[in-house]
Amino acid sequence: EAAPLAASDAPEYENEDLEFKSRDLVFADFLRYNIEQGGLQGVVVSELKQGGLAYMGGLQLGDIIQRVDGSDITSVEELEAAMAILESQRPEEIIFFVWRSNKTLFVNVKTDWN
Repeated sequence: EAAPLAASDAPEYENEDLEFKSRDLVFADFLRYNIEQGGLQGVVVSELKQGGLAYMGGLQLGDIIQRVDGSDITSVEELEAAMAILESQRPEEIIFFVWRSNKTLFVNVKTDWN
């Protein structure tokens, strides 16, 4: 299935606890990173609240989240489901496996469940 052309057409997910938004990959992302469509799986970090938990933990705009605490992420629906499980478990930190600047890395985000 072809990715939407523009970011504004992509499904989006907002996590209020960690204060970030993400969206599905779009055709423009594959062009931007010079990757064949389908050659990269995940969701793009599209917004970060400055000073928010995700920001403080090291997530960056444009990061492509590929796994969250052991759950593969290929769509915002999968990210939302994984985050719902984590919200019920309330761990002290969440480990994001992200693709950034042609590298994969781990980002550990501390939580502050209210």
